[in-house]
Amino acid sequence: MPATVETVICARCHATHTVGYACDCIEAGSCGHLAASECVACASCPACCRCRTATGLPEFRQHATLFHRGRKTAEMPSSRTVSAEIEFFRGGAGVSAVLDNWQASCVRDGSVADGAEINTAPASGSEFVKQLTEVSDFLLATGAKVDSRCGLHVHVDAGDFDYRAHVRLLWLWAIIEESMYSLVPASREYGIYACKREREIRAMLPAPCALTADEAQAAVFAIVRGGADNAPYLYAFNTTEEYNAARAAYDAANAKGVPYLRAATLKEFAMKKVAGKVNPNPKDGSTYGRRYFGLNVKAAFEHGTIEFRLHGGTVESQKIIAWGAICASILDYAKTAKIEDLTDLWVMPESARWDFFLANIVPPAHWAYAIQRRAKFAAQRARR
Repeated sequence: MPATVETVICARCHATHTVGYACDCIEAGSCGHLAASECVACASCPACCRCRTATGLPEFRQHATLFHRGRKTAEMPSSRTVSAEIEFFRGGAGVSAVLDNWQASCVRDGSVADGAEINTAPASGSEFVKQLTEVSDFLLATGAKVDSRCGLHVHVDAGDFDYRAHVRLLWLWAIIEESMYSLVPASREYGIYACKREREIRAMLPAPCALTADEAQAAVFAIVRGGADNAPYLYAFNTTEEYNAARAAYDAANAKGVPYLRAATLKEFAMKKVAGKVNPNPKDGSTYGRRYFGLNVKAAFEHGTIEFRLHGGTVESQKIIAWGAICASILDYAKTAKIEDLTDLWVMPESARWDFFLANIVPPAHWAYAIQRRAKFAAQRARR
């Protein structure tokens, strides 16, 4: 193929470079980073060409949304449609044949510049299990990998939720959040893309009680919009003094030009974007960044779903199916929860919340998964 020359903006450093292409593929600019240009499924590539065909990654493609309805199973007992966003690097070449069959998509992901993200088609019950098994088996067979940059995000249909149901979900999340985070690595607790929000919910919402439709709407809007005093990262800290100390450490490191990501502790790292674009601007009501919580309710206004962002990266179907089933179960419980039950749970000691979570939220088919994950990561946290 004849070489072409094009001016591109680097996807990582945002500098402008003039780049030569042997074909329409990803090629390195003078900064050594990969430019955001997409391979056009060339059959073969010159040795000098760093395209996706050469690196063994799947080609990007997007499909119109197609819903797949299946029967309820022990593995997925909810009737809600669930979609998984699977981030990975390496491997996956040729997975398009599997994705096309389901009308699933493969897209770029900003946090994994040398990888990809598969968005499975919304599916319920047996169809969710079948789709995830097929996609996962192919990714594993082609050597797909994950690391600390990768995450697993799950979207659960919330089309039947009114504002009162959303408030019940927020109350429930404040009760079970620690149990959910106990199933993921400690690093996910203080990451900047899946922040905890129990403290925010308890600070901004009343204790469980009967609300009018208008009161429920105002409560949900307050959580989605946020404000100057409830930036998501503030709630990763135990006290205002701890928050201020971490902020001062960040400001000092930034002023000295210290490579901050190397020097930061987990909690200091949470400060990285407090003053940046992720923090909502209370002056104009911006909600940019208000999706970066383990529980993202902002997705309901964009996609009609609730997004769960706290799981670490994986391409294993057993883990993805179990996690999707737990997330769907959370919405099912919130949909029909009684105020008096939530009132009792609201004041339940933290030590008793796990028993409630396991008995009422986790489907029995995934009890072993949840217990094993909790034990595994408790041991990791104990060694920290």
